[in-house]
Amino acid sequence: MPRRTDSRRRMLAAAQTLFAQRGYLATTLDDVVATSGTPRGSVYFHFPGGKEQIAIETAGAVSVSMPELVQDMNRASASPADLVRRFFAHFADLFVESGHRQGCPIATTTLEIDGSAPLLPHLNNVFEQWRGAFAAALEDVGKPSCEAAAIAAVILSGFEGALIQAKAARDCRIIRTVGEELAAYVEHRHRAPASRPKT
Repeated sequence: MPRRTDSRRRMLAAAQTLFAQRGYLATTLDDVVATSGTPRGSVYFHFPGGKEQIAIETAGAVSVSMPELVQDMNRASASPADLVRRFFAHFADLFVESGHRQGCPIATTTLEIDGSAPLLPHLNNVFEQWRGAFAAALEDVGKPSCEAAAIAAVILSGFEGALIQAKAARDCRIIRTVGEELAAYVEHRHRAPASRPKT
């Protein structure tokens, strides 16, 4: 018999996939139950706050998993540019495997909720942690923290924009193209001398 903690984990994993593919508003609790294969009554046992609580906890999980993915890829990469190529290629493959439906669960939720929703700070934290992981990879090769943070913001913005365009076109080549261009940008910035602070 599945453990209660296993049901909880499966519901969060299902919610992450559904938010990424359908969006937050189009995902119902019944969808989460059906996709996770868990009992309907266990939803409010594990998540008394309903879908919003599931979204908050999903954001919490992604705030850990995405930086870990970047860190793992960075350890296997020869340079920050190589990291960018690996990262974009990984998600291009996931996009194809999902039948051209896979997006980012955090981006879709952010675009759909009200700007004053309690969920927003949790979503912002994911983006902060994600940018931080890319910035850390750049700092490891000598980039000053401010410059590394700026480049990381460009990488993540390019990634989210590529996913949106790829979903609209149902074409993973957009993700791969943006990844290659951003890798070239990072490579160029890596070769460029560090900018001096203004006096």
